[in-house]
Amino acid sequence: AQFRLGFLLEQDLGASADKQQAFYWYEKAGEQGHVEAAYRMGLLYYQGRESVVQDYAKALALFEAAAK
Repeated sequence: AQFRLGFLLEQDLGASADKQQAFYWYEKAGEQGHVEAAYRMGLLYYQGRESVVQDYAKALALFEAAAK
């Protein structure tokens, strides 16, 4: 549910797009082992949009964690 809420917020589906809130919910889901949430957080770090500051090192770490 946390991942889905984050995805809806990120994609502007059913609510206004809010990358910061999307990241928050992805992080909560990722803490519980949700692989796709880790991947989506990596994408947000890689793209560096809005309130998420671009950070390639964090993006890579999240992509690697999701791949494992």
